[in-house]
Amino acid sequence: MTFLRMGRRSGRAPRRRGVAMIAALGAAGALAVPALAQSFSEPAPLLELRDGIQRDVEAAAEELPAPSGAALVDIAGIDDRLAPLENGVRQQLIDSRAALSVERLDHVAAAYDGAALNAGVAQRLEATVPEGTRRAVAAFYASPLGRKLMGLESEAVAALQEPNTRYTAEILAMSADLDARPEREALLTRIAKAMDARTVNRLMMQATTSAMLRGIALAQGDAVSDDQLDVEVDRELDQVWDLVEEFDRLTQAWMYREAEDAELDAFLTFLEGEEAQAFVSAANAAISERLSAASLEFGDRIAAAKAE
Repeated sequence: MTFLRMGRRSGRAPRRRGVAMIAALGAAGALAVPALAQSFSEPAPLLELRDGIQRDVEAAAEELPAPSGAALVDIAGIDDRLAPLENGVRQQLIDSRAALSVERLDHVAAAYDGAALNAGVAQRLEATVPEGTRRAVAAFYASPLGRKLMGLESEAVAALQEPNTRYTAEILAMSADLDARPEREALLTRIAKAMDARTVNRLMMQATTSAMLRGIALAQGDAVSDDQLDVEVDRELDQVWDLVEEFDRLTQAWMYREAEDAELDAFLTFLEGEEAQAFVSAANAAISERLSAASLEFGDRIAAAKAE
């Protein structure tokens, strides 16, 4: 799992993040990252990982070009989180029976165009995240542990694309595993907190819930103010939020099921560090900014559709 992904279905084919990261770094990065990855020694005994990971990442980061904002969006999994939002909003409008033509429906939903959202976040990250922080993030995911975590993520995302209820059953079965391993659950809880995953999940669900409520109001010919909408969105989310967080907790445990406790502990050494926390804060701020702008644009577009 990278910084911001909690294993939700993205609605498109998953990519191998290691390859995508190298491509996003540009020509200089494409040459540097494979060499950097080779420069890491094979993983030390697991109990030694925590002591060595931060030191090794700091040393390796000095050799890596600072990745662009677009590369950071890819490394952190932000692109796969934001890309399906447009289709999610469109489906909510359809389900709410909003009286919109196909052309108008597409225009309204495109307020959440994934490419535009990602470009805006990338631009913001490049402007606000220092080069040293960018290098540290890229260096961690070039390390053996970082590559392993990316591999686990890719496998989990690929599985979640399949229309197979077996994976849902496996995810739900993680509850008993966590109950039997309180130390493991404590590690995963710290990871979720360090990633501030709740913030991103809430922002994403606010967008789709808002689309649903605006669509219903449009279908019924009702007027709804922005203040009313905010209250209704929060009410709807509060009703299901415990279930959402529980499923996210179990999905995270399922995604990391093949990672050793010591590996997760070493990941936390990096993730709770100053550079990673600076990136998480900047990324969440950038996502919030872009989603807020998209929400305003969505409101304008649906208001225009209602006036027609």
